[in-house]
Order: sequence, then C-alpha cells, then structure tokens
Amino acid sequence: YTSPGSGTGTQIKDIPVYHGFQTNWVQEDIDLSTYAGQQILLRFIIKSDDYVEYDGWYIDDIRVYQYSLEESVIKSHEPQISYRFHLDQNYPNPFNPVTRISYQIERANQVNLSIYNLLGNKVSEPVNSFQQPGEYSILFNLNAVSPTPGSGIYFIVLKSGHGQLTRKMMILK
Repeated sequence: YTSPGSGTGTQIKDIPVYHGFQTNWVQEDIDLSTYAGQQILLRFIIKSDDYVEYDGWYIDDIRVYQYSLEESVIKSHEPQISYRFHLDQNYPNPFNPVTRISYQIERANQVNLSIYNLLGNKVSEPVNSFQQPGEYSILFNLNAVSPTPGSGIYFIVLKSGHGQLTRKMMILK
C-alpha cells in the first residue's frame, strides 16, 4: 500500500511510502522534473518492525527517462489483473499467537472467512463483508478471540458466492 510521505522524521514529503503486506508488484512513477539538469542519487531504504518474517522487498526495472510533455501523447492502459477464488495456507503454521491468512476473490461478492474447531463450532469470524475482486491478507491473533482457543487443529473456511474453500491450521501453546 502506498501513501505520500509526511515530511516528518526521515520521510520526504510526498515521496511514496509503502506499508502493510503486499502480494503484488507495485508500479510507481515519480516525477523528477524539479531536478532536471542536476546529478541525483537514488536511494532505497527498508525499515521494519520485529514482526516481519518474510523477505523485505524486491526492486526491478528501474528506469529514468526524459520526455517533453508538449511532444508526447500519453495513453493509459490499466493492466487487466485476473484473480481467482483461492485460499492460501496460513503462515506460520503451526502458530501461536498470530498467523497470516491470505486469499483472493475473483469477483465482487459477500465474503465470509471463519475459523472452526474440530467439532464444527465457529471460533472466530475475522471477515464478513462485501469485497471487491483482489488479494486480501489478515493477521489472525488468538489473543483477540474470547475465549482463547486451545492447542489443536482448526479449519479456516472461506465462503463467497463463488463457493467454499477450507484449509487446516494448528495452534500450539
């Protein structure tokens, strides 16, 4: 997720800042016209909290180019991203107390993501909302569930108008 920098601390005002968990490549165009004719250095900095367990990030296909707006015709072609109805295996698994659950929705629909115990009792319902097509990711935190589930096998169930998917996960205490 990208947002403009606030200009406080080490952030440069209005320069993109990325935060949250992303599963897709992000294309970013940054206008450097205010630096035309000057020598510039490009710098990439990653900062993180202690929770991150995945790779940081990847940078690919950096291009610096010059063009004249008066001589250019700009056409915007929005890429067609196709999603499928899919539920990833939670990670980490087994876990205690937090795990990430990621899924994709193929078309706009009411989406329900629930956690069930082996007896079929619903333990938690972290998602129950209308969602647009796309990739989603949530952090499931045992400490937010009351009563706190015990160690054992549980099922993640994703339901939408497209069907139902289930994954098994294990809580270790």
